[in-house]
Amino acid sequence: MYGLLNDGLWKYNRTVWIAVPVYNFSLFLDDCFKSINKQTYKNIHLCIFNDGSSDDSNKNINRWIPVLKRTGITCHIMNFSINKGPGYTKWKAIEYIREKAKPTDIFTILDGDDYYTKEHAIERILMEYIKTGCWLTYGSAEGENTKQGKQIAEFNRCHRNSFPFQHPRSCSIHLLKYFNKEDFKDHEGQWIQRGSDRQFIYKCIELSGIDRISFISEELYFYRTHKNNVRNKISKEYKIHIEDMLIKKPPAIRITDTIDIVMCSYKRQKTLADIIKSIDEQKCDKQIVLHIINTNTDEWESTQDIINNTLIEKIQIKLINTNDNLYGYARFLYVKHLLDKKFVQYVIFIDDDQILKPDWVKSVFDKREPFSYMCWHGRNFKRIQGEEISYWKSDLLYDDIVKNKAGDVCEYEYGATSGCIIDSHIFNFEIVFRCPLRFRMIEDLWLSFVVKHILGMPILRLFFTPNINEEELYNKHNDDSLFLKIKEKKQACLRELIGAGFLVGDIIKMECLNKILVNDDSKILLDTFTFL
Repeated sequence: MYGLLNDGLWKYNRTVWIAVPVYNFSLFLDDCFKSINKQTYKNIHLCIFNDGSSDDSNKNINRWIPVLKRTGITCHIMNFSINKGPGYTKWKAIEYIREKAKPTDIFTILDGDDYYTKEHAIERILMEYIKTGCWLTYGSAEGENTKQGKQIAEFNRCHRNSFPFQHPRSCSIHLLKYFNKEDFKDHEGQWIQRGSDRQFIYKCIELSGIDRISFISEELYFYRTHKNNVRNKISKEYKIHIEDMLIKKPPAIRITDTIDIVMCSYKRQKTLADIIKSIDEQKCDKQIVLHIINTNTDEWESTQDIINNTLIEKIQIKLINTNDNLYGYARFLYVKHLLDKKFVQYVIFIDDDQILKPDWVKSVFDKREPFSYMCWHGRNFKRIQGEEISYWKSDLLYDDIVKNKAGDVCEYEYGATSGCIIDSHIFNFEIVFRCPLRFRMIEDLWLSFVVKHILGMPILRLFFTPNINEEELYNKHNDDSLFLKIKEKKQACLRELIGAGFLVGDIIKMECLNKILVNDDSKILLDTFTFL
């Protein structure tokens, strides 16, 4: 089961940043680093913070660095001349990592005297983020002086003796930007010597909300008890003092979601102003950001003029020009680009001829689910004995889709990107971008294949027709429609994907898939396509 996220079809491009605080842990570092080196997931950036050690810790760290690098783990060391304690090292870890990492990466701490008990520990944590869409995880540790973690239904930092948030603890990197060094100091401005874990976890929970934290019951971490433990050097009175300080602190404000809508614009400028207005008038209390990808080089200036001349009150608009027309596939590449700069958990795709109903965005966003692809339009292909499966024949009538009928049909085999919401972490999977160059105009069919048959995600039906004028949906079938111009390409693509296992149970036929990917010309798209 484990090891899938490292390579092959499931290769996942999301870095896990492990902070390792060290203070006179020379005797224990072999166990710590050995457990990291054996991890099945190798996209790890290890940050070691040597907090003024006076033993051989630095020597042992330097001995392990080349060993870790040989297995593909990136390493960074920061040495402090004076020991300042766990509050200081946590802050320095947060300060350094949040500047280097992507917002969607993962942050976790492994104390230098502890170690992971399972080789799949990091991959198990990462899978929790993929499957649940959480922002924070915690677990249960082995060892003396540890308590079993447990799932919680509510949180109140005033509950002094209740701390179920055991190791390993992790969070999404985007939470780190809300921290400052004062979070790890006491009332007198001194660095916290004990209780820094509580301050970190409490603030993360409050920023995330109880519905976005996840408990992992499997024991993955060993907490070591020894004479150099902080708990053995700090008085009980100091512990109570820090707890009182944390209880009295005002809670952090929960982060509000933004709704990101991505649309490609190409030769349909006559509807652009109306689309922008329809999004600005959405009945939604969340901030909406409309990302317009202009794929027509002849319309760069005129598109900007339309945006400038359209009166908006609520939404933000980002115009992105491209040097090539890759049709709807440009949206995938743009989301990949966006995730490098911003934390985006879900993204809505629309077409450049969809003037939206005033409640559509809220209705769709409220239905979002982690690790899923949800769309209002799709197909369940009709099987006729003795005939090839046709892209154009579906068991579900188009009229039923437009009018939200056939309510018992809740999943699709193919989902259209013209009015959908998708878990954006899907675009961290490398296979999405192995789309062959010849499929770039049929990106929705490729996405459906990847989502359903490689990643094992459902394609769920949304019972929300997007267009304010439903009659326009029937008029899409005109001579100017792109999808009618590429009828043969769509059928040819479907034929190839069926050969690789699409629509044939859950079995991927690797030899057929390898033939589709044999030239790997998808790299041409990744290397040459740019956002200007």
